[in-house]
Amino acid sequence: MPTTKPERKCVYVIGAGFSAGLGYPLTSDLLMRLWNRIDDSLKEQLSRVITFHHPGFDSKRFSSFPNIEQLLSEMLVNEELFDASRQYKGKFLNNKPRAL
Repeated sequence: MPTTKPERKCVYVIGAGFSAGLGYPLTSDLLMRLWNRIDDSLKEQLSRVITFHHPGFDSKRFSSFPNIEQLLSEMLVNEELFDASRQYKGKFLNNKPRAL
């Protein structure tokens, strides 16, 4: 009677390194990779928001671009605490960062 080999089951775990190797952006470099594709007026507005959260931001320095996930989280917290954290009207209105 012939013996059958047990079926081998393989599981592949694919993470960010795999997709990055294929050229997909990571959250750490998404803003930098999209920056030159953004319209200049939008770029100016976005730059102001990024600088608000990351004062050292300089679009000419790759290392100063924030992680998009971190930036969106900061913007969300800022929006949720907007009224409680503002004693006077500043440069940003509550609706502008979300629209941006």
